[in-house]
Amino acid sequence: MEKDFFGETFDNAGWKIAFLDKDPRVVEELKRTGSYHVEVHRVDSIENRTVSGYEAYVCDENYSCMDAFLNTDVIMLPLYPKDFREAGHYLSKCFTEFYKKQPEKKLTAICVTNKNYLIPEIIESFKEKLPDDVKAWFDTNVAVRDSIIRRGTDAQTHYATEIVTMAVASLLIQTPVYNDFSDVEWLELNDQIETLKDLKVFAINGPHASTAFWGYLKGYKTIPDAEKDEEIAGIIYQAHKEILDMIMEEYDITKEELDHLENLPTPMGEIPDSIYRVAFDPIRKLSRGDRLTGAAQRCLKHGLPYEAIAKGMAAGFGYTEPEDENAVKLQEEIKELGIEETVYKYTKLEKDSPILRKVVEEYEALEDRGLIK
Repeated sequence: MEKDFFGETFDNAGWKIAFLDKDPRVVEELKRTGSYHVEVHRVDSIENRTVSGYEAYVCDENYSCMDAFLNTDVIMLPLYPKDFREAGHYLSKCFTEFYKKQPEKKLTAICVTNKNYLIPEIIESFKEKLPDDVKAWFDTNVAVRDSIIRRGTDAQTHYATEIVTMAVASLLIQTPVYNDFSDVEWLELNDQIETLKDLKVFAINGPHASTAFWGYLKGYKTIPDAEKDEEIAGIIYQAHKEILDMIMEEYDITKEELDHLENLPTPMGEIPDSIYRVAFDPIRKLSRGDRLTGAAQRCLKHGLPYEAIAKGMAAGFGYTEPEDENAVKLQEEIKELGIEETVYKYTKLEKDSPILRKVVEEYEALEDRGLIK
């Protein structure tokens, strides 16, 4: 996401960009090519953008990124939840040097992940390796803010320099911030991030993940192909309805406000969004409180149906992609513990939960059909 969304977007606004990645292959490709190509699907056009003139650094022991960091204003952190602590520990030396050289300057760090309520934990992990005086400075001079992703993207690999992205809605960014990026398209400040993020993860990411899991079981490679499958379309339609009914009971939001959040404009052309990308890390996507289990829990709380959501969860436990480390781990657990104990372990639902029983029932139905092998 950093190249296709933030790199392209900030470059388009004329900002100086520096990339930092722990994977040497990503940095090597960026340096080798000297530029990368992004096919940007807007509502009424498809633009072909070439991004160049950037700097790229690997997370090395010599901190080759230090000069670039000392000249930064805004830090974008498109990371998986498990990676924030490691990133914070690495950047501690950069923050310390920043404090020494320009203690009056302020920074904004924007966390870009679908998991909600992480900011206090992220702030603490970023401060763990800082000296006490730098911690005090960090508290007053670095704004660590959450965001809501509303942009799809796809590429062959994480180090690819040919990328396709959708540009129809802004990244919503938690307020307040310490730096002005009003000249950057597709970045929008919002003061209701936590509530809206719950709604977005349930209403958009939940059905999206279910589509990917079911699409994988039925042999599809892309989300658009899976969406054309009549059975999958029916399951996702019903799951989406279950989630929307739950949201209207659980949250203080109008139907119009919800429509504005989830009904994004349609981009021109078809984006070949891969099932691999959307289904990646099923352990996280099936965890308690997340897009599927969390939605089912809230449905149960309000006495609402959750059968189609449970079908998506069952398909997630049947996701066997050999290139996905956590999918492999999940299958090993199922072989060792059985499906019921594995669902219990990773959803953290109560053992007598009707949701757990329904997921196991749907999983066994998929086995009977030969969709889970």
